[in-house]
Amino acid sequence: MKDDDANETQNGAFVRALQRVVVIEPRELRSIAWSLLYFFSLLASAFVLRPLRDSMGLNGGPDKYPMLFTGTLVAMIAVSPLFALLVTKMPRSRFIPIVYRVSIACLFAFWLWLKFSPGSLKLTAAYTFFVWFSVFNLFVVSVFRGFMADIWRLDQAKRLFGFIGVGGTLGALAGSMIATLLAKPMGSTNLIFISIILLEIAVFSVRRLVAIHGIDAIQPNQANVPPGVLQPSDLWRGLKLIVSQSYLRWIATYTFLYGLIGTFLYYQQGKLVDLTIHDRDLRTQYFGKIEFSVQLGTVLIQLLLTARLIRWFGITFALISQCSTGRGLGSPGSRWVSSRRNWPSSRACRFCCALATSLPHNQRARLSTRSSNAR
Repeated sequence: MKDDDANETQNGAFVRALQRVVVIEPRELRSIAWSLLYFFSLLASAFVLRPLRDSMGLNGGPDKYPMLFTGTLVAMIAVSPLFALLVTKMPRSRFIPIVYRVSIACLFAFWLWLKFSPGSLKLTAAYTFFVWFSVFNLFVVSVFRGFMADIWRLDQAKRLFGFIGVGGTLGALAGSMIATLLAKPMGSTNLIFISIILLEIAVFSVRRLVAIHGIDAIQPNQANVPPGVLQPSDLWRGLKLIVSQSYLRWIATYTFLYGLIGTFLYYQQGKLVDLTIHDRDLRTQYFGKIEFSVQLGTVLIQLLLTARLIRWFGITFALISQCSTGRGLGSPGSRWVSSRRNWPSSRACRFCCALATSLPHNQRARLSTRSSNAR
């Protein structure tokens, strides 16, 4: 009995300490812990592979980026209907683990292909991995976001999503640090196994959250709906909603412009790295360093500001602030200084700016010489 009282006192003290950072209720603690672990392991898994993807995309030079982006678009168009169909037909307790387990199987297949294929096929393997990871990166994070929207109410989301997002940023920090430290010693291709382990941790976290919230239990208004059928069951319902509602059309436009700017800056980043670093493992290591520096500047803003800004001023202000801070691109004198601190929402912008400031001195000199010769 005394031990129970002591544990309860310790838990109460922990919750009070946590409430200094985020508004949290004691009954939400378990779900928050598993949500943090889920997002941490998911983004750690992705960011272990992200520097590897960026490195492989440069195997044939940055001029191949248009082909790779087109391949990614085609793959997205091909996979999206199947993905939507599975969402409507399967309960989440089965669907989410299946998505991650299929991803694990694909990762192991890529490791075999990259490790043992003859030299003539390695470039094809690298490009295929680039396209696959780009699709994987979008879908696994989308699954997470949808799952979080299912288990948290709107008032809870406003309080907690910023804090849960810190778990993802810490995972991105951990993943990029792993890539930075281990890409050269163990070989960049072998980072795939670390990503697989982290994905399995994400699957375990999902199962715990499903058990806590019982999200697959049949609701009263669904009692007469056949199992596995979404109400209404329409594969193109999302597209129809975007076309019919101006609010969603503006969100789609915002996303399009955000991706357009990010693609342009990603191409410039690739050109800079291609001019200075030629070894794949070193490129992977260097991309990991850039990722780490970007996320380190982001985590403090997510931890201290994001939830409060959304709660005080609303989602609209948070979205508009991304554009206003991004205007630093137009100021050549300030873009390098502000790259890590003032652009918490635009990773592509921070990539390019952090790259120029963090190149070693001898590589900056080489880049300057090559640029002058090119002109």
